Amino acid sequence: MHLSRPPRLPVLSPLVETVWVYRAAPNDSLELVLPSGRMQLLINLRGDGLADFDVDGRPLDQTGALAVQGPTTRPRLLDMGQHTALCGVAFRPGGARLLVSLASEITDRVVDLDHFWRDGTDRLFDSLAGETDMGRLLDRLEGALARRLGGVTLDSGFSHAVKMLEQGHAVGRVERELDLSAHGLRRLFRDHAGMMPKTFARLERFRTTVRELPRRTSWVQLALDCGYVDQSHLIREFKAFSGTTPARFRAMGPRKPTHYRIGDAR
Repeated sequence: MHLSRPPRLPVLSPLVETVWVYRAAPNDSLELVLPSGRMQLLINLRGDGLADFDVDGRPLDQTGALAVQGPTTRPRLLDMGQHTALCGVAFRPGGARLLVSLASEITDRVVDLDHFWRDGTDRLFDSLAGETDMGRLLDRLEGALARRLGGVTLDSGFSHAVKMLEQGHAVGRVERELDLSAHGLRRLFRDHAGMMPKTFARLERFRTTVRELPRRTSWVQLALDCGYVDQSHLIREFKAFSGTTPARFRAMGPRKPTHYRIGDAR
């Protein structure tokens, strides 16, 4: 079972896209997780560690039960047999800045939460691990996060730049709109988003493509509508961020728009 929702506490809305919880029976499946460009707070409710792998099966990061996932720009594999009870927070770009002051330090990494949240992580875990009702669990998670991040505001220039790139505007236009040099905009995105603005823009275009994929029949029209030069451009970019083609991704039937099963772990 999976429950995902926007935060209900107004103080979190500018910082958080969704809070979520996932529970499943133990299984031996491998899932490919697509990059989102967002930071996440991850909690293994079983108390076990968290681990992931690159698309070739090479181990990447291993942490304790509570961790921060940096902004993701590449796909990862999860052994779902080790991740049967999880909850988390998907931050808006820049929304985790109070936890991680420089996002680029943990881009495409997963790091133990206690590096950033230096007190109260045990209480946070204990308050969540025993809660069986998904809705109440997310309420508790929101409450703890609001006490930690309440009153934080995002950089207005960065927020405007993010909105423009999400809408498909070119990086050069964003520079002119904000009256920033190319170097200034790159520094802003490196610090707040953990990546260069062009990478962020490519990821947003890819995420739009993933959302549109299930209801489209024409690859050419999909490519043009999502801002690609042509169909081959779409396929190259899709493979760069997912490791597979859009046709294969659609055929696999994702469990959710960012996850799909690719085989067995054993």
